[in-house]
Amino acid sequence: HLGSFALTALPLVICDRMDWLKEYKIPRKPSQVASSNLLRALFIEMTIGHFISTPISLYLSYGLFKYFGMPSVMSEPSTSPIFLAWAFALAHFYNDVGFYWSHRLFHMPVLYKHIHKKHHNFVGTIAPAAEFAHIFEGLTANVIPTIAGILFFGRHCLIFWVWLALRLQQTYEAHSGYCFQGTWFDFFLLTHGDGAVEHDHHHTINRGNFGASWLDYLCGTMDSFVAAGGHATYLSLAHRAVYTARGSDM
Repeated sequence: HLGSFALTALPLVICDRMDWLKEYKIPRKPSQVASSNLLRALFIEMTIGHFISTPISLYLSYGLFKYFGMPSVMSEPSTSPIFLAWAFALAHFYNDVGFYWSHRLFHMPVLYKHIHKKHHNFVGTIAPAAEFAHIFEGLTANVIPTIAGILFFGRHCLIFWVWLALRLQQTYEAHSGYCFQGTWFDFFLLTHGDGAVEHDHHHTINRGNFGASWLDYLCGTMDSFVAAGGHATYLSLAHRAVYTARGSDM
């Protein structure tokens, strides 16, 4: 977990601070920039999560993984391409479905007000904000969907670690505000440019785009995004809105 943060979220935060990769950054209006108090709260939660909560949770859940058949750490995992493809496909499916529906439920007014609003305090999100959430939401919308496709099928811990790194990279990028569409990384499927734009739209507009694109299309929660012009139009309007906002302040 900490390694994925250091390799994915931290470099993106450094880019924010140093104003690097500006051509890939979805611009922010002043009202979308997180306050110092919000950033301080994020730093405190992030520190507790990485160094206290996560290690304890993994230690306590080890017995549950063993119950569902996770092999010994010292055993060799299967290297069959078909087996690995199936294992990661199932992990993706369980995560996509679990996250989409739990996230959508948290947008019900009563749940949003008391639980999910905390996460949406970040209007213009940054990578570490992916894990800034109410503890109940963190468990039901983040942890359970992430581990379900690994846990229930007794996958080897190495498969779990690789999957966790991939999942964290996806969610950090989705919240980073960086869109790497059209790059070589995007061409080789090493980034999630579409997802980054869609989730940025979700935090900005606060409706629709609840998760995986295929589920948003299937369930009708991509409609407003598509009707508004989709990825290219959203990025164009974001740049225009920031230019206008800065011009009005001059």
